[in-house]
Amino acid sequence: VGLEIAGAPMGSELNTKAKPGLAYNRHITGHAVGLTPIKEVLLIRNGKPFHKFQPKDDTFEFTFDDEEPLEKVALKAKGELPPFTYYYMRVEQEDGHLAWTSPIWVDLGAPPPAEKKKK
Repeated sequence: VGLEIAGAPMGSELNTKAKPGLAYNRHITGHAVGLTPIKEVLLIRNGKPFHKFQPKDDTFEFTFDDEEPLEKVALKAKGELPPFTYYYMRVEQEDGHLAWTSPIWVDLGAPPPAEKKKK
């Protein structure tokens, strides 16, 4: 299984200061290869099912644009960290076996303070 947002792979942390377009559209691509037919692929945003695919094949690729403004869906962070949204994907095969991707975080605004210090 694999997941990307704006070309950034699983585990990435993106921000709208470096990529302003993410505030308006997150271009999401993903893929899954199962050992048996894939029953369902769930795209999950902020811990809740956001979009569902039902491929009924053992391989699946998709592209999806989340065009909901980030400011409307971002979660509040603790301390000085910016609001954020996170995405991950869950895959279920017909035989009940499951797989998940690592999340991708999209921060609304500047990078977190630790990232600023590196520059």
